[in-house]
Parts: sequence; structure tokens; C-alpha cells
Amino acid sequence: MSTSFSVCANNVPSDVLASVVQQTGAHLWQPDGADPSPPSGEPLVMLLGEVDDDRLIAALRPQVAACIEVSGNQIPDMGKLVLDGMYLDLSTATAYGLEPAHHFCEALAERVELSENTRQLMELALHEALVNAMVHGNLEIGPIAKDSLEDFIQFCQLIETHLADPVFGPRRVLMYARWSGETLDVVIEDQGKGYDPDSVDEVDLGKKSGRGLFLIRDIAREVLIEDGGRRLVMRFDR
Repeated sequence: MSTSFSVCANNVPSDVLASVVQQTGAHLWQPDGADPSPPSGEPLVMLLGEVDDDRLIAALRPQVAACIEVSGNQIPDMGKLVLDGMYLDLSTATAYGLEPAHHFCEALAERVELSENTRQLMELALHEALVNAMVHGNLEIGPIAKDSLEDFIQFCQLIETHLADPVFGPRRVLMYARWSGETLDVVIEDQGKGYDPDSVDEVDLGKKSGRGLFLIRDIAREVLIEDGGRRLVMRFDR
């Protein structure tokens, strides 16, 4: 990789960590004492073998540029790693059971000056984008009417089935933020089949679902849909 960085790991198999260091040229670093920053001053990438809300909060501290979940003995794909902002890479099965939008925005507010109103609106937009990326993108669950309790129960059961599926559950959802001047971009990427943005119908405000993209466009200053619908860029004023 063109930018050098340090890597720190928590509950990651030693052979996986060694492979990451060898393939990327990263400097292995283990924190010693109260100072959580690598002495080299390089961006710090945190690898997590086990992820829950508390571990995620700790891993997204301001000294960390990127946090990546390591699934079992699989070597993480670092090809899209972003080091000049804040980056989070989780499996869908993990992300769906956590509050990644909340933790990401809380961590972002520690790095960038944001008003509380902006942070809350950004969290709402990010939450909607993540749900779309995970459910419709990675889990490949199409729009389903949820007009009754039975419909909702069926929808939830379908999600649980797909989360446990070895094809869908491990798919990654990436979120990263970059900022410059008064502009802040938050990007969500999934590994689904994508979609044609022009095929999305106008929102029906009378329905209980299908309003995510409408809300995102209402909140963000600008919304870009790229890579065949697999990447959503949300641009905000700071």
C-alpha cells in the first residue's frame, strides 16, 4: 500500500495478523500503558476478532483511523482501506446486531466539530443507508409489504435466515468518512448485486417501508449512488 500504517489486533489469530503485516507492510504495534497512539505517528488500523458494542466503541477511539472485523481465520481484504478519515468494515451478520450508525457518528463527532443537530440527522441518514445496504444489498431481500403483524414477523424471520446463511451473512458492509473545509462525506458500500437508481419508484408516504432513500436525500446536502447501486455517498455541511 502507498501509505504506511501501524496495525493493532484484539483476539485475532496470530497467523492472520502475520499475513496482514506481510501483505501490507504494516508495522505491528501493541499499546503499552495509557498512550493508545503508535509512536511512529502513522495511521492506526485496529483488527477485531470479536465485535460487540463495547469493543466497537473502544476500537473507534480518536487515535484509530480504521477498524476492521476479522472473521475467523480469513485474512481481511484491505483493498478499500481509507486512512485519511475514519473507516469501519464489518460483516453483515455482525453489523446487523449492533448499533454501528450510532457508534460511527459518536466517534466522528470526536474527530470533527459537529453540532448536535447535525450529528443526530447524520446518524439517522447513516442508519437508513446501512439498513438498505445490509437488507436489500448484502442479504438480497427485496421490498416486502409490512402492513400487518404477520408480514412483519415473516420479514424478520427472513432476515434471520439470511443472516445465518454462509453466502449472505459474511458479506461486508463498509462505512467511511472524509472531511475537508465545511464539507463531510460519509460513504456506505455493500457487496450485493446492486440496483439501478432510476428504477426506484417515488416514495409512498402512506407505506410503512421504502422511505429510507427518501429520508437520506431529505437530510443530506447531496446524495450520489455509484458502483451500480453498491456505493452510497452522502454529503453533509458541517
